[in-house]
Amino acid sequence: DEYRRATDFETGETIVAWTDKDGRHERRLFVSRPAGIAVMRLTAPKGKLGFSAYLTPRTLSEKLDEKTRTDSQNRLERLVKGITTTADRDTITWRNGFTNAYPGSIQSIEGAVRVIAQGGTIAASDGKVTVLGADSATLLIDIEPVYYQPVTIDLSAAKSYDELLEEHAAIHGEMFSRMKLDLGGGEDHSLTVEELLEKTSNESLNSALIEKEFDAGRYNIICATGELPPVLQGVWGGTYVPGWASDFTHNGNVPSAIASMLMGNTPELMRSYTSYIESIRPGMRTSAKNIFGARGIVLPSRSTTHGYNNALAPNFAGGFWVGGAAWAAHFFYDYYLYTGDEEFLKENALPFMEEAALFFEDYLYEGSDGRLIFSPTQSPENTPGNTDSQGSFNATSEIAMARELLQNTIAASRHLNTNQDKIPVWEEMLAKLPPYLIDQETGAVKEWATPLLADRLGHRHSSQLGTGRSRLASCRLAWCSWDSSPRASANRSWLTAASCIW
Repeated sequence: DEYRRATDFETGETIVAWTDKDGRHERRLFVSRPAGIAVMRLTAPKGKLGFSAYLTPRTLSEKLDEKTRTDSQNRLERLVKGITTTADRDTITWRNGFTNAYPGSIQSIEGAVRVIAQGGTIAASDGKVTVLGADSATLLIDIEPVYYQPVTIDLSAAKSYDELLEEHAAIHGEMFSRMKLDLGGGEDHSLTVEELLEKTSNESLNSALIEKEFDAGRYNIICATGELPPVLQGVWGGTYVPGWASDFTHNGNVPSAIASMLMGNTPELMRSYTSYIESIRPGMRTSAKNIFGARGIVLPSRSTTHGYNNALAPNFAGGFWVGGAAWAAHFFYDYYLYTGDEEFLKENALPFMEEAALFFEDYLYEGSDGRLIFSPTQSPENTPGNTDSQGSFNATSEIAMARELLQNTIAASRHLNTNQDKIPVWEEMLAKLPPYLIDQETGAVKEWATPLLADRLGHRHSSQLGTGRSRLASCRLAWCSWDSSPRASANRSWLTAASCIW
């Protein structure tokens, strides 16, 4: 009875509680930023808490389709090797290797859980720690990827649940509370999300619900960002076969996820993105040279541990998408504009912007009208209305990215009093970029800046609807408006919360 679940956005703590004939039971969990561990507390009526804790590969929900569960299990068996678990007194350990590990990749996983019981008994056997007759228990959980040197997990000196939560909440809460949306939700804030959904409709939006969605978006991006930015699923995959291989999809998804970091007053989160992008620059240079015969860098539409542009398939021309590095450069330069960090501008942003601009110097060529031509290009992930090929030319979004890149690179160079010989080159390129075109029938900005390619408007990316800084919001709003597929419907709550941020 009285089942209730909740997430405290200000502390990062999740809570599940219920009552039965014995009284109130509760489970609380958070992931500590300063300690780098997950912390769980179980409480029950006095002397009524009993459980066994162990580590095992994920058991997938029966709600998933059979193919997903089968494929996930097959991938686990094929790619994960050497799983070993042990239990000793109050601690469980885990270790596994990977069949296809290579130098520089994750070599293995080390994990440990320490169980601290208040009252009752605790014992270890058969890889499990069992607690009986306790009042409460705290579980300290750590999982560490091993890249080069083995790691040793030691949870013996960890502090209490309350101490760890206080330290974590001070950091998490300070970040979360830097920004607030107040639409006058007032007393409705005391209602559950389910109750708020009952009170809202397209014709009459509930202000408290919108405010909570705004908070949920901020909470998610803060929680999903660590040493790396979030992938398409955030940091919660759920299977061994997550969609898009749980990679970084740069032609819309990652930029949309991180769009709120700066305007949401959490600029330190953006450094996870810029440092990752910088880490894959060697592969980006190789792609520019080997695919396009150009200097500079090309950011692939999808990446993981490298920047090689290998997203080419019969029905997906991601390898022809050339605006990625220019779009990434937008976030580098915006980080400087928001923070005023001159050292970052000099050492990180401008060098990246210069390499992105260098690519366009070699890649672009003049047409008979004196305008520069973008070919090949891709307007993610659409095809023109009069062709069946994603491979195209003069994609409006690519032109917009290049235009903003050149403008920002000129501005940054002038600010730092450098590149005096390059500025005239970039200014001439700007003057020769193709103009944006308007479809005379619909009044919309054309997705390809050429009369030869027709628009196909019923597509979720709708890249042409935004240029520069407005591109991100229009991309997601278009998805909400047009994509009625089951997958889009399943993700609508996430999209709504994220859109509120923008």
